[in-house]
Amino acid sequence: MKKLGFFFLLWCTVFQLFGQNDNQYKKLINYTFDSTVTYLSGTPGYLLLKNSKGRYIEQAYNYSTGKVYKHTTYKDEALNILHGPMVWLDDNGNLYQKGIYANGMRAGLWRMRSLRGGYSEGPFVNNQMDGPWSVYDTSGIKIREVFYDRDTIKKVLFFNPDGTEKDTTITEEKNLPQVMPSYPCTKAYKNDENCGNLSLQMFLRENIEYPVVARDIGIQGRAYFSFVIDKDGSIVKINTINGICNEIEKEGIRVIKAMPKWKPGTAGGDPVKVMFTLPISFRIY
Repeated sequence: MKKLGFFFLLWCTVFQLFGQNDNQYKKLINYTFDSTVTYLSGTPGYLLLKNSKGRYIEQAYNYSTGKVYKHTTYKDEALNILHGPMVWLDDNGNLYQKGIYANGMRAGLWRMRSLRGGYSEGPFVNNQMDGPWSVYDTSGIKIREVFYDRDTIKKVLFFNPDGTEKDTTITEEKNLPQVMPSYPCTKAYKNDENCGNLSLQMFLRENIEYPVVARDIGIQGRAYFSFVIDKDGSIVKINTINGICNEIEKEGIRVIKAMPKWKPGTAGGDPVKVMFTLPISFRIY
């Protein structure tokens, strides 16, 4: 009897999903994203719409709740070229991502929720982060401002909870380092002119332990950290620029703390403190 009840419930669910007519699909449309849309067709999980500008809209909805959670705008009916607003909500109706596509590339102001909690907001130019991105914690307090130049981080400002800028002074010397700090060379690369960078990459490959939780749910990407190479080569003042998620952030900080002393930077032949930004890639293979 239990098996019959299960199959009856399954059949009812399938019938409900695949047996809907156009009027039922129309009731699912979320007009708050675009009040000008008109209905074209519906399939289980998706609605195809068109707005007053002639753009094609795909709204994805949740089977169980019937609520639209993603609104994506396309230039063509085949839904190949993203062009226009995109809004993506989580299961609780909270904003996950919001921005605009122009001919398939992200452009203009975007807002993206962090997997660590909180969110970041800033401009895209030709599908690349370009300009100041503000990072907020779960309380909506600004904690960082990251300045990008075509996806490359050029400067980072850190803020205290009261909104004042953190003191990130790293050296009393007025001169910029003439020789940048470098990771100590290993025997494997001692004859290579890029010995320090190659040795650093080998250290990261051999010591990073991919967080199980992050791997299980498919979280990957490039995390960014900053730290200071002190006059004696030790690592101090570690800060997270973009940790992707809590587990990856903790692992990145653990690995940085486990590094040996670096060869310090110098100015006028004397060792000086130098701030260093390090990207660490977390990829699932």
